[in-house]
Amino acid sequence: MTDKGNGLYEFDGVSFVLGTEVNCNGQQGGRSRRVHVLILAPGLEIASLITDSLSTKGKLASDGRPTVHLTPRQLLETLLHIDDQIILIPAHVWTPWFGIFGSKSGFDSLEECFGDLKQHVLAIESGLSSDPAMNWQIPDLDNVSIVSFSDAHSAPKLGRELTKFEGELSYQGLFDDIKNQNIHSTMEFFPDEGKYHSTGHRKCGVCWSAEDVCQNGELCPVCGRKLTLGVSHRVEQLAKRHVETWKDEFGFTLAANGRPAFKSVVGLQQIVAEGLRRGVNTKGVTDLYFTLVNEFESE
Repeated sequence: MTDKGNGLYEFDGVSFVLGTEVNCNGQQGGRSRRVHVLILAPGLEIASLITDSLSTKGKLASDGRPTVHLTPRQLLETLLHIDDQIILIPAHVWTPWFGIFGSKSGFDSLEECFGDLKQHVLAIESGLSSDPAMNWQIPDLDNVSIVSFSDAHSAPKLGRELTKFEGELSYQGLFDDIKNQNIHSTMEFFPDEGKYHSTGHRKCGVCWSAEDVCQNGELCPVCGRKLTLGVSHRVEQLAKRHVETWKDEFGFTLAANGRPAFKSVVGLQQIVAEGLRRGVNTKGVTDLYFTLVNEFESE
């Protein structure tokens, strides 16, 4: 690994910043809150200070996404005391179980969560089950960047969502772009394909749209228990306005609000699976996928 001296590091020709995801687990507003957040650090020295500070709040080595016994606000306050260039981004903000706006243990606004530190939250990450247009309906998000990143659970899923920034390739450039919403565009998963987009019970075979929930209520018609309220319903609960969108000649979605455009895409592996009418992880799909990638050098 090579330190490029500008907050970026390089390995095998790939530049990256130092970052991690943590699970905040704490009590706030008389409720237990569990929220996933991303942390980006401007260098190894700062990253070490973060590790030292949080090591007393949880077992950091226990998991790739460790739990810290802090609320998101307490975590942000801790990070700001270390260095005000550290970036905290609430991750997959709408997912029921661990999103900052999630139906299970989330908040109704950034201010409810972060209070007087709200201005230090520069961005939110939309997650697979929502896209920027859904988030544009929330006035609370007008002054923060809406970014999209992929998870790292498996290699084929790397890059299935991404954010294209406008500024210089450095940590300071990234910080400034996020702070000033200087984003060219994002590439998105189709949100209705996301695991938590709809409301339902998987074991009961119930999958409802937001409209279905409004008509039928929040109880499962099979088992009688409360359904897991999905992203689409949760967005509708907090939405304050409707935003008209359109697509340009390149398939990017735009709106009159001037927010960065986005494009919804389907991964090559999924396209191959649909074409062959096979499961996405079957050998035939995987073999053809690698044949195509090797021939054309990229997806």
